[in-house]
Amino acid sequence: MMSNPPPLTLRQSQIISWLKDEEALSIKELVQRLEVSS
Repeated sequence: MMSNPPPLTLRQSQIISWLKDEEALSIKELVQRLEVSS
């Protein structure tokens, strides 16, 4: 079996939760959100 992946950063877990909550969002929209918020 593969080893466990490293723990997610806060930002990565936010992205994952956005993807799960709003599957209709495109990756481009998520990237734009991150660029605006960073």
